[in-house]
Amino acid sequence: MSKVIAVTVTYGDRFDRLCRETIERALQAGADGIVVVDNGSSSASRDGLAAMARADDRIVLLRNDLNKGSAAAFAAGLQRALGSAPEFIWLLDDDNWVADDVLGTLLDVQREEAERTGDVAVVVAARRIPNAFHARLLEGARVDAVYPPVGAFLGFDLVTYARRKMPLKRPAGDSGRPRIPYAPYGGLLLRSEVVEKVGLPPAELVLYSDDTVWTSQIVMSGYQIVLALGAVIEDAEGKWTQETAQNSVGAAIRSPHKDRLYLSTRNRIWFDADRVQSLRQRLRYQLNRLVVLSVAAVSALRHSSRAGFAVFKDAVRDGERHDLSRPVGLS
Repeated sequence: MSKVIAVTVTYGDRFDRLCRETIERALQAGADGIVVVDNGSSSASRDGLAAMARADDRIVLLRNDLNKGSAAAFAAGLQRALGSAPEFIWLLDDDNWVADDVLGTLLDVQREEAERTGDVAVVVAARRIPNAFHARLLEGARVDAVYPPVGAFLGFDLVTYARRKMPLKRPAGDSGRPRIPYAPYGGLLLRSEVVEKVGLPPAELVLYSDDTVWTSQIVMSGYQIVLALGAVIEDAEGKWTQETAQNSVGAAIRSPHKDRLYLSTRNRIWFDADRVQSLRQRLRYQLNRLVVLSVAAVSALRHSSRAGFAVFKDAVRDGERHDLSRPVGLS
């Protein structure tokens, strides 16, 4: 079996509740080792992680005294994993309690797709639950009817929204392994050479959409990301998702988590605006921008969410300017 090193990032007080099980299951599933980045965990979690690493030499523990965000933490974990010269690196969130067969399925899909396409470095993503994009692809929807195109604003696009109301299915003969433009960290299996060529996740994004940006860079570097619909990873704990602002901008503005609102909005706008090149894409972006900002303004007025709307507008401005300098506190 190929040498596989897993990488996960944890923070806060999550060791006993979540991360311990994630580590144990990753190793049980066949990972040869795992790099765990302790991203400013509580003292109890820190002690638990240290004891677990001492008891099992397959576990490598890296520690940040403060939470530096997922981008910097996964970058550190990837860098350390590369030092072990594995054939594959397998990324996991700290609440990804994988079944025993998930890694084997991912490796099988990678091998089969490499043989079928001649691309030995094809990247494979597990199907995540919950993930709205993956759920629609499982139903047979086409990738271009699911993922926002260039010209979307905060992941919203009028044309894509209309397409979602139509029964657009993948063409007959499709392998059932759609090629996707980006993927979450959790469940991603990739060869070391991909990381060496593409580089590490951009630490300046801190948190939210850093996985989108980094995995889209993988695709832009010439690699394919295949979604393995049969390799399922279900989060053990729900998340404050970066898709919140995309799915319901009003709910995001009303959220008490203003730093999260700022980061998720700024980073997604940074990603969306950066892709716009042509006049047609710019016009599409401006139309979608008008729709989303109008919805946000009306929602803020109806629900007296002026503070949230101000944060939202700041995030849009900074994202469009590529200004990533604003300090944001993380817990």
